[in-house]
Amino acid sequence: MEVHGDAGPFKSAGEFPAQRDPEYSMADTARDFYRNGPTFLNRYLPFWIVNYMQRAAALLVAATAVVVPLFGFMPRLVTWFREQSLRRLYRRLRDVEDALQQQLSVHEAEALLNDSEQIDQAASVVPTRDSGLFFVFRQHLDQTRSRLNSRLVETRDKITKIAS
Repeated sequence: MEVHGDAGPFKSAGEFPAQRDPEYSMADTARDFYRNGPTFLNRYLPFWIVNYMQRAAALLVAATAVVVPLFGFMPRLVTWFREQSLRRLYRRLRDVEDALQQQLSVHEAEALLNDSEQIDQAASVVPTRDSGLFFVFRQHLDQTRSRLNSRLVETRDKITKIAS
């Protein structure tokens, strides 16, 4: 307004910049500028700094709108991943139990015992905050392992009775 508000060869004083234009409606920001003058930041900082600050504020609001719901969703997602890993271990344990239901040779029983040891090692990486889930799984694993050991002893006894 200071630069372009005076009279010139093609306009009278106060004609440009003006709030009236028959073709285009005025933007809300421009209307606010004419009513109240420049904003607080525009009075003391260059335009390009104010522009970057406004963009940064808009980006911060958008990022907050995306990140805040993630904080609510992430614990459930982490719990789901932990449960999935325990489900995989239970599937492996179920395979051992299914094999245990059939007639086994000594070598097959020892192989199943090795599988149960590998499952035990894989289960040892369950975080301590899920110790309840871990101990329930360990109990099931120990039950299966004890049944497998008794089956192995039983099979070895049958073999020694047949051999003698």
